[in-house]
Amino acid sequence: MRRVRQGIFNDKTPQRRLIQTPKPITPKDSAAKRNTAVAPLPLEDLTSYYYSVKAVNGSHEGASASSNHIAYGKPLEAPYFEDFEDRSVMDLFTVIDNNHDGSTWNYGYFDARYYGSDTNAADDWLITPAVHLKNDRSYILGFKFKAASQTYTEKLAMAIGTGDDPTKYDVMLDPTEFNSDTNLTYEQEITTGADGNFHLGFHALSDAGNWTISIDSISIK
Repeated sequence: MRRVRQGIFNDKTPQRRLIQTPKPITPKDSAAKRNTAVAPLPLEDLTSYYYSVKAVNGSHEGASASSNHIAYGKPLEAPYFEDFEDRSVMDLFTVIDNNHDGSTWNYGYFDARYYGSDTNAADDWLITPAVHLKNDRSYILGFKFKAASQTYTEKLAMAIGTGDDPTKYDVMLDPTEFNSDTNLTYEQEITTGADGNFHLGFHALSDAGNWTISIDSISIK
């Protein structure tokens, strides 16, 4: 979390105000106001949380700084479908920019979109929220994907697994090159082998100098 300092404050009585979104926290005692102890989050429906903190001195307040968004709560249940009609759903996804170049997955135009780099090959994961799947049935995984233009050849892989490390997931779609600027559809029937909370991981692998990869209509049914 970055620090923001603004205005003149009395160093003898430092206080900080912490705001948890979507559920505000207001510390009651002065020690809590200074030290900002935070209670554990409730295990409820999956929710995106973030925190804002600002310095406070009487009626004077400094500018606030905000944390990144963290998804926390119960796993989702199948059938699962995400069409990215609302920008806020991206806060429930995990983005891993493996090469740390700032060119990575973000919200596009009613889709999730990888934005390429002119100088670096892609190595970026987009990971869905956890979806609880059972071992006593089969599921069909599906999603739509496309390139921005037929001029650009993009590359994408997809895997499914549990935990936070997508490199340990089972590969469903091997690295695949494509340049279609209309949606291509992927579907695959699977069984999980065990009950668990599973993620789909979409791995952008395009060469440097390409444009975008769009993902839409992710489903587990």
